[in-house]
Amino acid sequence: MIRVANRSDVLAIVRMGLRFAGGEYAPWIEATPEALASFAERLIGSDDATIFLAESDGAVMGMLAVMVYPHPMSGARVASELCWWIEPEARGGRTALRLVRAAEQWAVDHDARVLQMIAPTARVGEFYEALGYGRVETTYQRRVA
Repeated sequence: MIRVANRSDVLAIVRMGLRFAGGEYAPWIEATPEALASFAERLIGSDDATIFLAESDGAVMGMLAVMVYPHPMSGARVASELCWWIEPEARGGRTALRLVRAAEQWAVDHDARVLQMIAPTARVGEFYEALGYGRVETTYQRRVA
């Protein structure tokens, strides 16, 4: 089941966020429970953002956070993924697709023209391409402080 997160879900979101940041993103993201909780609370309370949760038997198994903003060059509304996590034991099924489809519908409902998704691996990029997404650019990051 896919549903919109509420304030009672913040602890589950924090736990998943810490697992996300502690994995392949560990060299790049310094996550704290306090920052993740504040992030989740802001998104849950926003008209221009939301967090979708995937549940199975009452347990939260994944999340996808999305926001909408006006593009700086055109003013057109753009929806963008902020974070996406599926517990390893829930991967390989239809959970990912259901979360993406929920985000797409939310984007449409919020007058966005496009939905941007982040592909941290080639495998995730292939998943997006299979859904009709096109690669726009690649992001590089380097610590400067």
